[in-house]
Amino acid sequence: MMTRPTGRGEKDRHAQKRARVEDGSGAAAAEGSRGTQTPKGAYADMFASIGAEMDAFNYQRERLVQASRTVTMKSKHGIFGLHRIAPKLLAVTAATTPDLSLMDDSDGAKKEIVEMILTKIAGELAQDTILYYRLHRAFSPGIQEFLEFVLFAHYLQTRTLMSLSAAQQMLDDAHDHWLASLQMEAEESNEQGTEETGSKIQGIVSPQKFTIDVGDYVLAVGDLTGEVMRLAVGAVATGDLETPHHILPFLRSLHSKFDSFLKNNVSPVTAWPKDILHKSEELKRSLIKVERVCYEMHIRKSEFGSIDPVHLKRLMEQEELEAGGN
Repeated sequence: MMTRPTGRGEKDRHAQKRARVEDGSGAAAAEGSRGTQTPKGAYADMFASIGAEMDAFNYQRERLVQASRTVTMKSKHGIFGLHRIAPKLLAVTAATTPDLSLMDDSDGAKKEIVEMILTKIAGELAQDTILYYRLHRAFSPGIQEFLEFVLFAHYLQTRTLMSLSAAQQMLDDAHDHWLASLQMEAEESNEQGTEETGSKIQGIVSPQKFTIDVGDYVLAVGDLTGEVMRLAVGAVATGDLETPHHILPFLRSLHSKFDSFLKNNVSPVTAWPKDILHKSEELKRSLIKVERVCYEMHIRKSEFGSIDPVHLKRLMEQEELEAGGN
């Protein structure tokens, strides 16, 4: 039987391998090689941690979305209530003062919404201020609707626009008053040997005040113009022919402000340019409707010497339907 000849180099390699096996260095090297390899699933803990963090973030965003929807619903109910009492508030002459008791229900609803903002929204964001801007789109619609409610109530009482600083001060005062009252209750409970109220402060009241974003305020002002327009059209139906003339310069002033945003390509902080453009278009439509009401009243009065509010409202509704059909 013939065997394949082996070269000297191959014999040397076999000899070195046997020597390593005998002194154990080969086994140690093999073991070391296996030890440096990454075991299967070594990154599982890292990805599990990232997944848990993302889940917590999504749950937090969902809670803010739910709170925003609740704030939106309650704010809309408050706006509807303001429209019901608006004729009485607007029927105020220079010799009389508005009956502020009509605003009791509105003030109660506003207080309830403020408490929800301070607990459900500010309470979620108090742990990390960076979350305010990361999650801003989650709660922004509710804040805008609430500001629209507050601005509309202020307009009915003063015929002026509430400033951003005044709206912010309202939230700050509500926060400070609520926190002070709970702290007083906590001191009384501590004297009585109970800690229930003390834990209530930590669990309910946000340790950080809620800051109104400039963009939310500007967009809320845009929404306010729609409510003011409906106020003007509804006032004519009740025989109030003065309110549209008071509302018209107010809307024109706001329209010029929004135009300046668009012409100068300025977008207030977090308000997206497309949102500003959309609100500006709505404001323009509201302004045109109020201008048409004032124009029709002027024409009717010059032609017939008097104005029939019911007929004027029907005429406006007919023109609006024709414009929508075209």
